[in-house]
Amino acid sequence: MTDTIRVGVQRNITDKNCPVESVPLLSVLEQMHASENLKAITTAIVKAQNKHEVDELKRTLPAVIISADTTHRKVHPDDVRTGLILMDIDSGDNPDMDIDEMRVVVEQMRRRYDYLIGFTLSATWRGLKVLCAVSKRADEHVRCFMALEEIFSQHGINVDRACKDLKRVNYVPHDPNVQETLIKHLADWNGAYIEPADPPKKRAQYRAPAISAGSDMTPDEEAQLCLQHMNPDMDYADWIAVGMALKDHGCCCATWDAWSAGAESYKQGECERKWAGFSGSGVGFGTVVKLATDGNGGKNPLFIKRDKLNVTADDFDNIMHDNTTTDDDDDDKDNKTALPQVTDAEALMAMYPTEPVSLIEGVVGVGDKLILSASSKAGKTWLMLHLAYAMQNGDKWLGHQCKKCDVLYVNFELTEPWLGKRFRLITQSKPFQEAPSVLNLRGFNVGWTELSKHIKQHIETAGKKYGLIILDPIYKMLGECDENSNGDVAMLLNALERMGHETQTATAFSHHHSKGNKSGVDAIERMSGAGVWGREPDAIIDLTAHEDEDCWVVDTTARNYAKPPKVVVRCEFPNFVPVEDGDPDALKKPGGSSKKLTEANVLDMCRTVPLGLKKANLVNMLAENHNVSKPTVRARISEMTKNDKLCEKDKMITITEDDNPF
Repeated sequence: MTDTIRVGVQRNITDKNCPVESVPLLSVLEQMHASENLKAITTAIVKAQNKHEVDELKRTLPAVIISADTTHRKVHPDDVRTGLILMDIDSGDNPDMDIDEMRVVVEQMRRRYDYLIGFTLSATWRGLKVLCAVSKRADEHVRCFMALEEIFSQHGINVDRACKDLKRVNYVPHDPNVQETLIKHLADWNGAYIEPADPPKKRAQYRAPAISAGSDMTPDEEAQLCLQHMNPDMDYADWIAVGMALKDHGCCCATWDAWSAGAESYKQGECERKWAGFSGSGVGFGTVVKLATDGNGGKNPLFIKRDKLNVTADDFDNIMHDNTTTDDDDDDKDNKTALPQVTDAEALMAMYPTEPVSLIEGVVGVGDKLILSASSKAGKTWLMLHLAYAMQNGDKWLGHQCKKCDVLYVNFELTEPWLGKRFRLITQSKPFQEAPSVLNLRGFNVGWTELSKHIKQHIETAGKKYGLIILDPIYKMLGECDENSNGDVAMLLNALERMGHETQTATAFSHHHSKGNKSGVDAIERMSGAGVWGREPDAIIDLTAHEDEDCWVVDTTARNYAKPPKVVVRCEFPNFVPVEDGDPDALKKPGGSSKKLTEANVLDMCRTVPLGLKKANLVNMLAENHNVSKPTVRARISEMTKNDKLCEKDKMITITEDDNPF
């Protein structure tokens, strides 16, 4: 019977696009014994000096979903329940028991209970994973866990309560003894499983007390308004996050405990034990607000009680939407979202021997943020569309080589027909090798938290290797926030950064200059609004008007790369082309207008020598007589040649016959 048991395995748990494979359970266990790769990683974990190093190494291990034969990371209708669960025992939950004592007690339990099949070592070798048999009914899974938890408690062992999650994910380490401690016992298992615990006595639904709309609410009162829209029977990791968020908000433990008491798996005293360990977790009250909003049909329950919702950094928090959890062995599982442990430079260099993948050469890498700034109507959206083309096709953009990858273009500004037309114009001479993905949000009033969730869900399921997300323009995402407020802008940009790290993408967005001529202002200070627009992004590409008509100076500043030289580009609709010998210091002066060279100027000069002028001489003469740059002259001659106003042959320029009076 055990030969037919299949489970889900994900080889790279950090890659959302890595598929979950259905494989025989015995194959997984045999690899734990025989795989040299697992042995090398596990040996490094056992020797690691700090928690951060352990966590990084563990993430390189494959992971198994023991409770289901599945090809999905989250709970799915196609899942086939195996009737198995791994109970996690570690030194963090059992500080008075070492690994040898754990082995003895668990082995005694195995001989006594038919549904306790066997055990394997945890990734750190300081804990055990005990394989137990439970009901295959999903609705009885939690109550089977509760029954097992009580059995282990009777033998003096505390288990990790995250094991109750329906689709718990466990790392697959090397275990030299797995043949003796689990494989042979699995072959002898008679199919017995533990009966689920009796359903808990139904408790009254949690309701918040009535609060006057005009009163100033305390943190506990705000929490109570939110908690009444949340089901306490949630994933363990989310339940812990709620507790952390409530404590961070200044609530008392009794508020968390009163709400938790409505859960089917409520355990008296657990809230108090966990509460003391919540310190500096990094989980804000925005986590609770988001969960409550989801449970309230998308309506924020605090809006009706506040004259105006005070937006804080926590309101941009994006909670863990993944319904799965990972085992954390003997480490402190209550602090999964806590600040990282202090490490040292040597460990950092060993862990990250290479720099992040560069997406735009010399500008941004994976996880970075890029802001494109220019004056209004300077062509920022055109440039963003060209960036999408360059990334999707591995082309150059404003002189920088782009790494070929999939792009998601989030359009807030153009209607769909006009956006389609722009793509047609851009690709009329150079078609897409592969077209970028587009999310059209013109006319939609969508908050950042909702949009972030929508984008991440798309990335998880699209089957594409996204490298860049373009948001055009950024001010459309501010909502009620103020572009002049450093705090508001910083919160939004931090949320973008969080999404970039979670999706392993870079983010690019455009923003406008403040009013007035910017030739005397540093590029980092030219943007409208708060100063953080220029300080927070990892790279700035700024376009400022050049003294020549239709020309722009491109000034790039990158946090992680050497500053590239300024360049000049000319808009030759719908493209931006480099001006090879343009003077990047020749910015358009305040109060001045761009220097122009008209067709009439060129024709008048050509008529002075009807038989034609050498192109180089004509360029020099026009530049000197009309006080314009040579690139401007060459661009005008090229345009007139294309339009049959001039004729170029053997580097000689003449007027076409129709325009030549001689």
